[in-house]
Amino acid sequence: MVSFFTELYELFEKDFLTDLLALTNTAKRISGNNDILINFNQRSHIAFTDGRFIYLPSEIKS
Repeated sequence: MVSFFTELYELFEKDFLTDLLALTNTAKRISGNNDILINFNQRSHIAFTDGRFIYLPSEIKS
């Protein structure tokens, strides 16, 4: 069971850039404008959007 989560996390790391672009495009379509804000969330390990904001885990912030 632990190895399943390890593999899942590795897939998440590899696909981060693609996911970020997909979230940005989705957010633009939902919000109807190009003013998208990225918020680094310290309490979550997943990326998601509500339209105007894209929430990303703070651990990937450079």
